[in-house]
Amino acid sequence: GTSYPSPPVADKPPTQSQFVTGGYASRMVQAGAIFDEIEDEIVGMNPEMFKFQEWLDRPASQSQAVQSYMQAAKNWINASLRRESGAAIGEDEFKSARKQYLFVPGDTEQTKADKRANRELQQRNFIAEAGSAYEAPPPRPRFGESRISTVEMRTPDGRTIFVPLDKVEEALSRQAVIVGGR
Repeated sequence: GTSYPSPPVADKPPTQSQFVTGGYASRMVQAGAIFDEIEDEIVGMNPEMFKFQEWLDRPASQSQAVQSYMQAAKNWINASLRRESGAAIGEDEFKSARKQYLFVPGDTEQTKADKRANRELQQRNFIAEAGSAYEAPPPRPRFGESRISTVEMRTPDGRTIFVPLDKVEEALSRQAVIVGGR
């Protein structure tokens, strides 16, 4: 995937507008990483099967690749267009952006490259505008992976403790109760 370095540190704090743009840029980069993973699978799909799964709009009836594509498409396009307009995005505007930026089954290698270049240019522009307010998104979690490193628990005497993930079972055996995780 494409790497986007953090911009240089600015002499003055970022503005509110830069923080907002940085948030949109992070969402676009996050979605772009998903696109990098699923592009070949989506482009190689039967176009009618893709349209059918898209039309159903029910995750239980969609492949994992289509679900990921739909989620990333909404995230990327909403971040890009909401920044430009500040308003809700109409269906026609969303469809137009999708044709401009996102790959679909049957796209040629050149079309895929052109759309990727369009996305990357838009992302670079957002990152540049955000300046030092841009923060790269965290890596994409994988199904079954936990992002929790500690678990908040309450002991029988009412104390709150934070237990490393690998020690939770031991704490449960001592009658501690799980409250949350982080």
